[in-house]
Amino acid sequence: MLKSVATAPSLLLKKAFMGLKKYLPIRFWLAGPLAFILSLALMAVLVLCLPHQGNDGRSDAQLYHMIFPTIFHPLIWCACFFYPLLDNNIKRASLVMLGLLFLSSVIIILVR
Repeated sequence: MLKSVATAPSLLLKKAFMGLKKYLPIRFWLAGPLAFILSLALMAVLVLCLPHQGNDGRSDAQLYHMIFPTIFHPLIWCACFFYPLLDNNIKRASLVMLGLLFLSSVIIILVR
């Protein structure tokens, strides 16, 4: 009985790694190039959507619409990178990331 209890965790790990091998190429493309492209698109949306002028019409806040996206870009990239790696449902992760990319591209087209 002790022998069967000792082999159970190793079987679970083996099963988990078999599932990882199956979806590894998809997770690579989602967490690699798509995460970088999505983070750049979200940064461009932040640049376009943050205010460009102060209340009095002068350029008090012109710098802020460039500083905040530049500061937040590593955080956005980390979220885009780790989300497909940590999510159990790979289809949901890919749909969320592609949906965000589509939405940000539509916002960029409409605002410009």
